[in-house]
Amino acid sequence: MYEEQKRVVGDEPLQYHHLKDLTFLNDVIREVLRLHPPLHSLIRKIVQPFPVAGTNYILPKGDFVMCAPGVSAIDPEHWENPLEFYPERWAGRVEFESDEKIDFGFGLVSKGGNSPYLPFGAGRHRCIGEQFATIQLGTIISVFVRELKWTVKKVPQPDYTVRIFLFGMY
Repeated sequence: MYEEQKRVVGDEPLQYHHLKDLTFLNDVIREVLRLHPPLHSLIRKIVQPFPVAGTNYILPKGDFVMCAPGVSAIDPEHWENPLEFYPERWAGRVEFESDEKIDFGFGLVSKGGNSPYLPFGAGRHRCIGEQFATIQLGTIISVFVRELKWTVKKVPQPDYTVRIFLFGMY
């Protein structure tokens, strides 16, 4: 990322127009969001009977359904070596062909719920802050890469067995 910064930005201050040309940086951001999505789960109220694809189940109106976008983000059906941090997997990738796409200036991303990459949700409830978040992440990481001297150390694996206390409940 540092070499890309020097090549694209040079010695001038980072500006908005540089961010779209920092392709490896954007690939790293996508890969981080794939492995560590900011959304833990999404809950929606069913407004009309909803058939579950591939089954005989029909979810009734008024019930709630919950999904975890991080599950599809590490599904081997969609990703080769899904638990491996590999930003190069995004190089030149045009999301998933069947989904509606939008370009916020950083390459096409899927808006549809059929994509396994859902760090900002999907459809009409998709996070309206996605573009802002992407700009902020690119800016912050760029400053870190350019201004700090880095050394490589082992990063601990996440521990999903730890209880999290929310609102005084556990």
